[in-house]
Amino acid sequence: MSEYLTEDEVREVAGKILGFNKIKNVKCGVGQITTFNQLGIKGKGKDKKPDGWYLPKDKGAIAIILETKNSKEDIGKKKWIDEIKQNCQIVIDTPDYEYMESYMKNIMQESKKTLENLQNISKHKNKIDVKNWQEFLLGGNDGLFNIVKGTRLTKANMKEGNINFIGSSAINNGVTNHISNSERVHPANLITVSYNGSIGEAFYQDEPFWASDDVNVFYPKFEQNFEIAMFLIPLIRKVGEKYKFVDKWKIEDMCNDKIKLPKNKNGEPDWEFMENYMKNIMQDTQSKLDKLVCYKV
Repeated sequence: MSEYLTEDEVREVAGKILGFNKIKNVKCGVGQITTFNQLGIKGKGKDKKPDGWYLPKDKGAIAIILETKNSKEDIGKKKWIDEIKQNCQIVIDTPDYEYMESYMKNIMQESKKTLENLQNISKHKNKIDVKNWQEFLLGGNDGLFNIVKGTRLTKANMKEGNINFIGSSAINNGVTNHISNSERVHPANLITVSYNGSIGEAFYQDEPFWASDDVNVFYPKFEQNFEIAMFLIPLIRKVGEKYKFVDKWKIEDMCNDKIKLPKNKNGEPDWEFMENYMKNIMQDTQSKLDKLVCYKV
């Protein structure tokens, strides 16, 4: 038969097991003479006395409230369960105004720094001198791209997979589904442009993809990379704006439309300038983003 322990003895043993007698810089201990009020708990029930407590300063950390009975008592009884629930609720319901004030001061200071950095970014926007730029056809024999119509694929015929399905969407880089159908997959490093639905929305595709029949695919007649595509896409979108309130941006119109680009001494598009310009923009943007203060709540 196990040895009988009084409530006081059970309390002391529990405190040693939990290590309450060894932990420093935390409000913790056992006994039945300390009230919640003395522990800094000022809410309803503040005069009650817990058997043990572990109350870290960090309000997001785990806290412990201990309730003990003698070794013969059935701690599964409803009245004891209700007692420990009530004591825990006393701690939960008590606002820590000092902590809240300190927390909000820090948030406001960090927000102020972030806003200042954002304002600095806005002040340093650079304009491009476009007076010497030249117009170039998007498609056709003399255009920058071979423009290819996408292929219809109904939902009923879609097979689940990992290939990006590009639909007429203005979000998520145009990706509206993932499929395994591979009969009409286009390679990566191309630009897709919606001619129906979200007319004029253009995206760079860095993975192989299937383009829906609402999307046209731009195959470059030059050596394209990510930076050059990022330079071209806003210009393509700008041209597409005039078709947003008409039926479609038909492929024949798309081929005959023009965009203005910087030119080199030979009168050809200055791809080197475009690539370097976007690299500088991205490096500058990343540098400014790094200065923004990021914090976790």
